[in-house]
Amino acid sequence: RAAAYLTPFMFLGGNPSPNYIREDLDLEAFSLPGVTKSWTSSRPDLIDTRGRVALPEGDLPERVVLTVSLAGGGENVSRDFEYRVMPAEPRLPAFMIYLNDGLQKNRRVDCRVEYYPAGGRDPVRYRAFQGRRAGVKYRGTSGFWQSHIRGLENFFLRKFALSLRFEEPHRLLNETETRHLYFATGYEEASLMRNKLSYDLYRELAVPGAPRFAPEVGWAEVFINGHYRGVYEKNTRIDRHMLGIESFDPTRPDPAVLYKFGAHGDNFRVPRTGAITQKLPPRRYGPYWEPYLDLVRRVASDDPEVFKNSIEEVVDVDSVIDFHLLLNMTENRDGVNVNLYLARDAGPGKRFFIVPWDYDKTWDPESGHRWFSNALTDRLLEDGPDYGERLARRWEELRRERWSDDAVSERIDRMEHHLDGWIQWDYELWNHAYSRDIPFEEWTGSLRRRALERLHHLNGRIPRLMESD
Repeated sequence: RAAAYLTPFMFLGGNPSPNYIREDLDLEAFSLPGVTKSWTSSRPDLIDTRGRVALPEGDLPERVVLTVSLAGGGENVSRDFEYRVMPAEPRLPAFMIYLNDGLQKNRRVDCRVEYYPAGGRDPVRYRAFQGRRAGVKYRGTSGFWQSHIRGLENFFLRKFALSLRFEEPHRLLNETETRHLYFATGYEEASLMRNKLSYDLYRELAVPGAPRFAPEVGWAEVFINGHYRGVYEKNTRIDRHMLGIESFDPTRPDPAVLYKFGAHGDNFRVPRTGAITQKLPPRRYGPYWEPYLDLVRRVASDDPEVFKNSIEEVVDVDSVIDFHLLLNMTENRDGVNVNLYLARDAGPGKRFFIVPWDYDKTWDPESGHRWFSNALTDRLLEDGPDYGERLARRWEELRRERWSDDAVSERIDRMEHHLDGWIQWDYELWNHAYSRDIPFEEWTGSLRRRALERLHHLNGRIPRLMESD
Protein backbone atom coordinates (compact mmCIF):
# COMPACT_ATOMS: atom_id res chain seq x y z
CA ARG A 1 0.00 0.00 0.00
CA ALA A 2 2.85 2.38 0.76
CA ALA A 3 4.46 1.67 -2.63
CA ALA A 4 1.18 2.31 -4.45
CA TYR A 5 0.90 5.66 -2.71
CA LEU A 6 4.17 7.04 -4.08
CA THR A 7 4.44 9.23 -7.20
CA PRO A 8 7.42 10.99 -8.79
CA PHE A 9 5.84 14.32 -7.81
CA MET A 10 6.33 13.56 -4.11
CA PHE A 11 10.11 13.94 -4.30
CA LEU A 12 10.41 17.03 -6.52
CA GLY A 13 11.73 19.42 -3.91
CA GLY A 14 11.87 22.81 -5.62
CA ASN A 15 11.49 21.44 -9.16
CA PRO A 16 8.32 22.19 -11.14
CA SER A 17 7.89 18.78 -12.80
CA PRO A 18 9.39 15.28 -12.98
CA ASN A 19 10.17 16.23 -16.58
CA TYR A 20 11.96 19.44 -15.62
CA ILE A 21 14.62 18.75 -13.00
CA ARG A 22 17.20 21.43 -12.29
CA GLU A 23 17.54 21.24 -8.49
CA ASP A 24 18.16 18.51 -5.95
CA LEU A 25 15.30 16.12 -5.25
CA ASP A 26 13.88 15.58 -1.77
CA LEU A 27 14.13 11.80 -1.43
CA GLU A 28 13.31 12.03 2.26
CA ALA A 29 9.86 13.50 1.61
CA PHE A 30 8.20 10.15 2.38
CA SER A 31 8.59 8.09 5.51
CA LEU A 32 6.40 5.54 7.27
CA PRO A 33 6.99 3.82 10.62
CA GLY A 34 8.14 0.26 10.14
CA VAL A 35 9.03 0.81 6.46
CA THR A 36 12.61 1.36 5.31
CA LYS A 37 13.56 2.63 1.88
CA SER A 38 16.65 2.72 -0.27
CA TRP A 39 17.36 4.25 -3.66
CA THR A 40 19.27 3.30 -6.77
CA SER A 41 19.83 5.43 -9.87
CA SER A 42 20.25 4.58 -13.53
CA ARG A 43 22.47 7.66 -13.88
CA PRO A 44 24.15 8.41 -10.54
CA ASP A 45 26.29 10.97 -12.37
CA LEU A 46 23.10 13.03 -12.87
CA ILE A 47 20.97 12.11 -9.84
CA ASP A 48 22.66 10.20 -7.05
CA THR A 49 21.00 8.08 -4.36
CA ARG A 50 20.70 11.10 -2.06
CA GLY A 51 18.79 13.08 -4.70
CA ARG A 52 21.65 15.42 -5.56
CA VAL A 53 21.40 16.67 -9.14
CA ALA A 54 24.23 17.45 -11.57
CA LEU A 55 23.07 19.14 -14.77
CA PRO A 56 24.23 17.36 -17.93
CA GLU A 57 26.69 18.98 -20.29
CA GLY A 58 25.44 20.22 -23.63
CA ASP A 59 21.95 21.50 -24.34
CA LEU A 60 19.82 18.33 -24.25
CA PRO A 61 17.85 16.78 -21.37
CA GLU A 62 18.70 13.33 -20.06
CA ARG A 63 16.47 10.57 -18.70
CA VAL A 64 17.14 9.17 -15.23
CA VAL A 65 15.24 6.31 -13.58
CA LEU A 66 15.28 6.25 -9.79
CA THR A 67 14.25 3.01 -8.10
CA VAL A 68 13.00 3.03 -4.52
CA SER A 69 13.00 -0.24 -2.61
CA LEU A 70 10.65 -0.47 0.38
CA ALA A 71 11.01 -3.12 3.07
CA GLY A 72 8.74 -3.81 6.00
CA GLY A 73 6.59 -6.52 7.54
CA GLY A 74 8.66 -9.19 5.84
CA GLU A 75 7.91 -7.80 2.34
CA ASN A 76 10.04 -6.00 -0.25
CA VAL A 77 8.55 -3.81 -3.00
CA SER A 78 10.30 -1.68 -5.64
CA ARG A 79 8.98 1.23 -7.67
CA ASP A 80 10.59 3.02 -10.61
CA PHE A 81 10.26 6.78 -11.09
CA GLU A 82 11.37 8.52 -14.24
CA TYR A 83 12.86 11.98 -14.16
CA ARG A 84 14.22 14.20 -16.90
CA VAL A 85 17.23 16.30 -15.95
CA MET A 86 17.50 19.54 -17.89
CA PRO A 87 20.82 20.76 -19.27
CA ALA A 88 22.54 23.81 -17.83
CA GLU A 89 21.53 25.82 -20.91
CA PRO A 90 18.39 24.26 -22.42
CA ARG A 91 17.79 25.00 -26.06
CA LEU A 92 14.01 25.31 -25.72
CA PRO A 93 12.09 27.45 -23.24
CA ALA A 94 9.28 26.01 -21.13
CA PHE A 95 5.87 27.22 -19.97
CA MET A 96 4.54 25.89 -16.67
CA ILE A 97 0.79 26.55 -16.63
CA TYR A 98 -0.98 26.08 -13.31
CA LEU A 99 -4.77 26.03 -13.03
CA ASN A 100 -7.45 24.79 -10.67
CA ASP A 101 -10.33 24.46 -13.14
CA GLY A 102 -10.43 22.13 -16.12
CA LEU A 103 -9.50 23.59 -19.49
CA GLN A 104 -12.45 24.70 -21.62
CA LYS A 105 -13.01 25.30 -25.33
CA ASN A 106 -15.43 28.24 -25.18
CA ARG A 107 -14.12 30.24 -22.23
CA ARG A 108 -10.86 31.01 -20.51
CA VAL A 109 -9.99 29.75 -17.04
CA ASP A 110 -7.71 31.38 -14.48
CA CYS A 111 -4.08 30.32 -14.51
CA ARG A 112 -0.61 31.21 -13.35
CA VAL A 113 2.35 30.84 -15.70
CA GLU A 114 6.02 30.33 -15.01
CA TYR A 115 8.13 30.91 -18.09
CA TYR A 116 11.57 29.27 -18.11
CA PRO A 117 13.62 30.97 -20.84
CA ALA A 118 16.08 29.09 -23.02
CA GLY A 119 19.62 29.28 -21.74
CA GLY A 120 18.85 28.29 -18.16
CA ARG A 121 17.84 31.70 -16.82
CA ASP A 122 15.53 32.15 -13.85
CA PRO A 123 11.78 31.81 -14.50
CA VAL A 124 9.51 34.78 -15.16
CA ARG A 125 6.07 34.65 -13.54
CA TYR A 126 2.82 35.85 -15.09
CA ARG A 127 -0.79 36.01 -13.96
CA ALA A 128 -3.72 35.30 -16.26
CA PHE A 129 -6.99 35.69 -14.34
CA GLN A 130 -10.45 36.26 -15.80
CA GLY A 131 -10.91 39.37 -13.68
CA ARG A 132 -8.41 41.03 -16.02
CA ARG A 133 -9.94 39.41 -19.15
CA ALA A 134 -7.09 36.89 -19.20
CA GLY A 135 -6.68 33.14 -18.87
CA VAL A 136 -6.12 30.01 -20.93
CA LYS A 137 -8.40 27.89 -23.12
CA TYR A 138 -8.32 25.31 -25.87
CA ARG A 139 -8.17 26.75 -29.37
CA GLY A 140 -8.47 25.55 -32.95
CA THR A 141 -11.22 23.68 -34.75
CA SER A 142 -10.28 20.58 -36.74
CA GLY A 143 -7.70 19.30 -34.27
CA PHE A 144 -10.15 19.75 -31.41
CA TRP A 145 -13.45 18.40 -32.65
CA GLN A 146 -12.50 15.39 -34.77
CA SER A 147 -13.43 12.19 -32.96
CA HIS A 148 -10.29 10.29 -33.98
CA ILE A 149 -6.86 11.91 -34.33
CA ARG A 150 -4.09 9.69 -35.66
CA GLY A 151 -5.30 6.79 -33.54
CA LEU A 152 -5.90 8.81 -30.35
CA GLU A 153 -9.49 7.87 -29.62
CA ASN A 154 -9.55 9.12 -26.04
CA PHE A 155 -10.70 12.73 -26.22
CA PHE A 156 -8.90 13.65 -23.02
CA LEU A 157 -5.52 12.31 -24.09
CA ARG A 158 -5.02 14.57 -27.09
CA LYS A 159 -2.42 17.24 -27.49
CA PHE A 160 -4.74 20.23 -27.76
CA ALA A 161 -3.76 23.64 -29.07
CA LEU A 162 -3.95 26.41 -26.49
CA SER A 163 -4.69 30.13 -26.39
CA LEU A 164 -3.13 32.07 -23.54
CA ARG A 165 -3.96 35.67 -22.73
CA PHE A 166 -1.85 37.39 -20.09
CA GLU A 167 -2.92 40.27 -17.88
CA GLU A 168 -0.09 42.42 -19.24
CA PRO A 169 1.90 42.47 -22.50
CA HIS A 170 4.29 39.51 -22.39
CA ARG A 171 6.82 40.58 -25.05
CA LEU A 172 8.03 37.02 -25.44
CA LEU A 173 8.21 37.01 -29.24
CA ASN A 174 8.15 40.71 -30.04
CA GLU A 175 7.99 44.09 -28.34
CA THR A 176 4.37 44.90 -29.12
CA GLU A 177 1.60 45.41 -26.58
CA THR A 178 -0.13 42.12 -27.35
CA ARG A 179 -1.24 39.98 -24.42
CA HIS A 180 -1.98 36.88 -26.52
CA LEU A 181 0.19 33.84 -27.15
CA TYR A 182 -0.91 30.81 -29.16
CA PHE A 183 0.41 27.25 -28.88
CA ALA A 184 0.01 24.97 -31.92
CA THR A 185 0.38 21.21 -31.69
CA GLY A 186 1.74 19.78 -34.94
CA TYR A 187 -1.61 18.09 -35.62
CA GLU A 188 -1.13 18.49 -39.37
CA GLU A 189 2.65 18.08 -39.56
CA ALA A 190 4.78 16.71 -36.80
CA SER A 191 8.03 18.50 -37.66
CA LEU A 192 6.54 21.77 -36.33
CA MET A 193 8.59 23.61 -38.97
CA ARG A 194 6.30 24.57 -41.83
CA ASN A 195 4.61 27.56 -40.21
CA LYS A 196 7.88 29.10 -39.06
CA LEU A 197 9.60 28.49 -42.37
CA SER A 198 6.74 30.07 -44.32
CA TYR A 199 6.33 33.10 -42.08
CA ASP A 200 10.05 33.79 -41.83
CA LEU A 201 10.51 33.61 -45.59
CA TYR A 202 7.66 36.07 -46.05
CA ARG A 203 8.62 38.49 -43.29
CA GLU A 204 12.16 38.85 -44.57
CA LEU A 205 10.82 40.38 -47.80
CA ALA A 206 10.10 43.59 -45.92
CA VAL A 207 12.00 46.79 -46.67
CA PRO A 208 11.64 50.19 -44.99
CA GLY A 209 8.17 51.51 -45.73
CA ALA A 210 6.96 48.14 -47.07
CA PRO A 211 6.53 45.64 -44.21
CA ARG A 212 5.46 42.05 -44.77
CA PHE A 213 3.57 41.00 -41.71
CA ALA A 214 3.38 37.38 -40.56
CA PRO A 215 3.26 35.72 -37.13
CA GLU A 216 6.50 35.16 -35.30
CA VAL A 217 7.01 31.52 -34.31
CA GLY A 218 9.28 29.80 -31.83
CA TRP A 219 9.15 26.49 -29.98
CA ALA A 220 8.57 25.72 -26.34
CA GLU A 221 7.74 22.83 -24.07
CA VAL A 222 4.40 23.10 -22.28
CA PHE A 223 3.52 21.69 -18.86
CA ILE A 224 0.08 21.80 -17.23
CA ASN A 225 0.08 21.44 -13.46
CA GLY A 226 3.51 19.86 -13.72
CA HIS A 227 2.51 17.31 -16.37
CA TYR A 228 4.56 17.40 -19.57
CA ARG A 229 2.40 18.05 -22.65
CA GLY A 230 5.09 18.10 -25.33
CA VAL A 231 6.76 20.53 -27.73
CA TYR A 232 4.54 23.25 -29.17
CA GLU A 233 4.86 26.03 -31.70
CA LYS A 234 4.39 29.26 -29.82
CA ASN A 235 3.30 32.07 -32.07
CA THR A 236 1.92 35.57 -31.98
CA ARG A 237 -1.67 36.48 -32.80
CA ILE A 238 -2.49 38.57 -35.84
CA ASP A 239 -3.94 41.74 -34.37
CA ARG A 240 -3.49 45.49 -34.54
CA HIS A 241 -0.44 45.28 -32.26
CA MET A 242 1.39 43.01 -34.70
CA LEU A 243 0.33 45.07 -37.71
CA GLY A 244 1.08 48.44 -36.13
CA ILE A 245 -2.33 49.82 -37.04
CA GLU A 246 -4.47 52.16 -35.01
CA SER A 247 -7.13 51.15 -32.52
CA PHE A 248 -10.70 51.79 -33.56
CA ASP A 249 -11.90 55.38 -33.33
CA PRO A 250 -15.66 55.58 -34.00
CA THR A 251 -15.36 59.28 -34.87
CA ARG A 252 -13.08 58.64 -37.86
CA PRO A 253 -14.62 58.21 -41.32
CA ASP A 254 -11.81 55.85 -42.39
CA PRO A 255 -10.97 53.54 -39.48
CA ALA A 256 -8.52 50.64 -39.55
CA VAL A 257 -10.08 47.30 -40.51
CA LEU A 258 -8.99 43.69 -40.11
CA TYR A 259 -10.92 40.73 -41.50
CA LYS A 260 -10.18 37.02 -41.13
CA PHE A 261 -11.25 34.76 -44.00
CA GLY A 262 -12.64 31.65 -42.37
CA ALA A 263 -14.37 29.59 -45.10
CA HIS A 264 -13.66 28.50 -48.65
CA GLY A 265 -15.23 30.29 -51.61
CA ASP A 266 -14.60 33.26 -53.88
CA ASN A 267 -14.24 35.62 -50.96
CA PHE A 268 -12.62 38.29 -53.14
CA ARG A 269 -15.36 38.16 -55.78
CA VAL A 270 -18.61 37.24 -54.00
CA PRO A 271 -19.53 39.03 -50.74
CA ARG A 272 -19.36 36.36 -48.03
CA THR A 273 -19.59 38.28 -44.78
CA GLY A 274 -20.93 35.17 -43.06
CA ALA A 275 -17.68 33.36 -43.89
CA ILE A 276 -15.43 36.19 -42.72
CA THR A 277 -14.82 37.38 -39.18
CA GLN A 278 -14.58 41.10 -38.47
CA LYS A 279 -11.61 41.48 -36.12
CA LEU A 280 -11.31 45.26 -36.33
CA PRO A 281 -13.32 47.35 -35.57
CA PRO A 282 -14.24 45.25 -32.52
CA ARG A 283 -17.60 43.59 -33.02
CA ARG A 284 -19.05 45.42 -30.02
CA TYR A 285 -19.16 48.49 -32.28
CA GLY A 286 -21.34 46.65 -34.78
CA PRO A 287 -20.70 45.42 -38.32
CA TYR A 288 -18.37 47.38 -40.56
CA TRP A 289 -18.16 45.75 -43.98
CA GLU A 290 -18.05 48.73 -46.35
CA PRO A 291 -14.29 48.58 -47.11
CA TYR A 292 -14.40 44.84 -47.80
CA LEU A 293 -17.55 45.09 -49.92
CA ASP A 294 -16.06 47.93 -51.95
CA LEU A 295 -13.01 45.79 -52.73
CA VAL A 296 -15.19 42.85 -53.76
CA ARG A 297 -17.23 45.13 -56.04
CA ARG A 298 -14.08 46.39 -57.75
CA VAL A 299 -12.73 42.87 -58.30
CA ALA A 300 -16.05 41.48 -59.52
CA SER A 301 -17.46 44.22 -61.70
CA ASP A 302 -15.09 47.09 -62.54
CA ASP A 303 -14.44 47.58 -66.25
CA PRO A 304 -10.92 46.45 -67.20
CA GLU A 305 -9.62 49.96 -67.79
CA VAL A 306 -11.16 51.29 -64.57
CA PHE A 307 -9.76 48.34 -62.62
CA LYS A 308 -6.28 48.81 -64.07
CA ASN A 309 -6.18 52.51 -63.25
CA SER A 310 -7.75 52.40 -59.80
CA ILE A 311 -6.96 49.11 -58.06
CA GLU A 312 -3.62 50.32 -56.66
CA GLU A 313 -5.47 53.12 -54.92
CA VAL A 314 -7.09 50.58 -52.60
CA VAL A 315 -4.75 47.56 -52.70
CA ASP A 316 -0.99 47.36 -52.12
CA VAL A 317 -0.35 45.29 -55.23
CA ASP A 318 3.33 44.73 -54.44
CA SER A 319 2.36 43.08 -51.14
CA VAL A 320 -0.21 40.94 -52.97
CA ILE A 321 2.53 39.82 -55.36
CA ASP A 322 4.69 38.70 -52.44
CA PHE A 323 1.72 36.93 -50.86
CA HIS A 324 0.88 35.24 -54.19
CA LEU A 325 4.44 33.98 -54.54
CA LEU A 326 4.49 32.70 -50.95
CA LEU A 327 1.20 30.92 -51.53
CA ASN A 328 2.60 29.10 -54.54
CA MET A 329 6.09 28.51 -53.21
CA THR A 330 4.60 26.77 -50.15
CA GLU A 331 1.72 25.08 -52.04
CA ASN A 332 -0.69 26.18 -49.33
CA ARG A 333 -3.99 24.79 -50.54
CA ASP A 334 -5.81 26.28 -47.54
CA GLY A 335 -4.35 29.76 -47.97
CA VAL A 336 -6.09 30.73 -51.21
CA ASN A 337 -9.42 31.95 -49.83
CA VAL A 338 -9.23 30.90 -46.20
CA ASN A 339 -6.73 31.18 -43.36
CA LEU A 340 -5.67 34.66 -44.36
CA TYR A 341 -6.25 38.15 -43.02
CA LEU A 342 -7.17 41.26 -44.99
CA ALA A 343 -6.02 44.46 -43.28
CA ARG A 344 -5.94 48.22 -43.80
CA ASP A 345 -4.69 50.95 -41.50
CA ALA A 346 -6.72 54.00 -40.59
CA GLY A 347 -6.46 57.20 -42.56
CA PRO A 348 -7.02 58.53 -46.08
CA GLY A 349 -5.17 56.76 -48.84
CA LYS A 350 -4.40 53.63 -46.81
CA ARG A 351 -4.44 50.42 -48.84
CA PHE A 352 -5.34 46.80 -48.19
CA PHE A 353 -2.70 44.15 -47.68
CA ILE A 354 -2.89 40.39 -46.96
CA VAL A 355 -1.41 38.62 -43.94
CA PRO A 356 -0.70 34.86 -44.24
CA TRP A 357 -1.94 32.53 -41.52
CA ASP A 358 -1.92 28.77 -40.81
CA TYR A 359 0.77 27.33 -43.07
CA ASP A 360 1.03 23.81 -41.68
CA LYS A 361 -0.63 22.22 -44.75
CA THR A 362 2.20 23.13 -47.09
CA TRP A 363 4.75 21.53 -49.41
CA ASP A 364 2.53 18.54 -50.02
CA PRO A 365 4.11 15.95 -52.38
CA GLU A 366 0.58 14.90 -53.38
CA SER A 367 -0.47 18.35 -54.61
CA GLY A 368 0.69 17.73 -58.17
CA HIS A 369 2.39 21.12 -58.52
CA ARG A 370 -0.85 23.07 -58.84
CA TRP A 371 -0.93 26.83 -59.42
CA PHE A 372 -2.76 28.63 -56.62
CA SER A 373 -4.76 31.78 -57.21
CA ASN A 374 -7.95 33.47 -55.96
CA ALA A 375 -10.35 35.98 -57.48
CA LEU A 376 -8.19 38.95 -56.55
CA THR A 377 -4.96 37.56 -58.02
CA ASP A 378 -6.84 36.21 -61.07
CA ARG A 379 -8.26 39.66 -61.77
CA LEU A 380 -4.87 41.26 -61.27
CA LEU A 381 -3.34 38.79 -63.72
CA GLU A 382 -6.08 39.54 -66.23
CA ASP A 383 -6.45 43.31 -65.91
CA GLY A 384 -3.99 44.55 -63.33
CA PRO A 385 -1.26 47.12 -63.94
CA ASP A 386 1.52 44.90 -65.37
CA TYR A 387 0.84 42.35 -62.62
CA GLY A 388 2.22 39.37 -64.51
CA GLU A 389 5.47 41.06 -65.44
CA ARG A 390 5.94 42.44 -61.93
CA LEU A 391 5.29 39.02 -60.40
CA ALA A 392 7.83 37.35 -62.71
CA ARG A 393 10.48 40.01 -62.01
CA ARG A 394 9.90 39.66 -58.26
CA TRP A 395 10.29 35.89 -58.48
CA GLU A 396 13.59 36.21 -60.30
CA GLU A 397 14.81 38.70 -57.70
CA LEU A 398 13.87 36.48 -54.75
CA ARG A 399 15.40 33.38 -56.28
CA ARG A 400 18.77 35.09 -56.63
CA GLU A 401 19.24 35.45 -52.88
CA ARG A 402 16.47 35.42 -50.25
CA TRP A 403 14.59 32.42 -51.69
CA SER A 404 17.55 30.67 -53.29
CA ASP A 405 18.05 26.93 -52.88
CA ASP A 406 20.85 27.53 -50.40
CA ALA A 407 18.89 30.07 -48.35
CA VAL A 408 15.85 27.81 -47.99
CA SER A 409 17.95 24.72 -47.24
CA GLU A 410 19.96 26.57 -44.60
CA ARG A 411 16.77 27.69 -42.86
CA ILE A 412 15.50 24.12 -42.73
CA ASP A 413 18.88 22.90 -41.47
CA ARG A 414 18.88 25.45 -38.64
CA MET A 415 15.36 24.57 -37.56
CA GLU A 416 16.10 20.85 -37.70
CA HIS A 417 19.17 21.29 -35.50
CA HIS A 418 17.23 23.45 -33.04
CA LEU A 419 14.48 20.86 -32.53
CA ASP A 420 16.52 17.68 -32.80
CA GLY A 421 16.88 15.95 -29.47
CA TRP A 422 13.83 17.72 -28.06
CA ILE A 423 10.94 16.86 -30.33
CA GLN A 424 11.62 13.15 -29.86
CA TRP A 425 10.33 13.52 -26.27
CA ASP A 426 7.09 14.79 -27.75
CA TYR A 427 6.84 11.86 -30.17
CA GLU A 428 7.44 9.42 -27.34
CA LEU A 429 4.80 11.02 -25.11
CA TRP A 430 2.10 10.83 -27.76
CA ASN A 431 3.09 7.34 -28.91
CA HIS A 432 3.70 8.59 -32.46
CA ALA A 433 0.00 9.43 -32.90
CA TYR A 434 0.99 12.74 -34.49
CA SER A 435 4.30 11.74 -36.07
CA ARG A 436 2.70 8.62 -37.67
CA ASP A 437 5.77 6.52 -36.74
CA ILE A 438 7.89 8.68 -39.04
CA PRO A 439 11.24 9.72 -37.53
CA PHE A 440 11.94 13.43 -37.21
CA GLU A 441 14.76 13.33 -39.75
CA GLU A 442 12.37 11.88 -42.34
CA TRP A 443 9.89 14.71 -41.73
CA THR A 444 12.60 17.29 -42.25
CA GLY A 445 14.11 15.47 -45.21
CA SER A 446 10.73 15.34 -46.93
CA LEU A 447 10.19 19.05 -46.33
CA ARG A 448 13.61 19.92 -47.72
CA ARG A 449 13.15 17.81 -50.86
CA ARG A 450 9.68 19.11 -51.62
CA ALA A 451 10.58 22.75 -50.99
CA LEU A 452 13.45 22.55 -53.48
CA GLU A 453 11.32 20.66 -56.00
CA ARG A 454 8.69 23.38 -55.78
CA LEU A 455 11.21 26.17 -56.25
CA HIS A 456 12.59 24.48 -59.38
CA HIS A 457 9.09 23.84 -60.72
CA LEU A 458 8.14 27.49 -60.33
CA ASN A 459 11.33 28.56 -62.08
CA GLY A 460 9.80 27.11 -65.23
CA ARG A 461 6.13 27.63 -64.40
CA ILE A 462 6.08 31.36 -63.68
CA PRO A 463 7.69 32.53 -66.97
CA ARG A 464 5.31 30.32 -68.99
CA LEU A 465 2.36 31.60 -67.00
CA MET A 466 3.34 35.18 -67.71
CA GLU A 467 3.81 34.45 -71.43
CA SER A 468 0.31 32.98 -71.69
CA ASP A 469 -1.02 35.96 -69.75
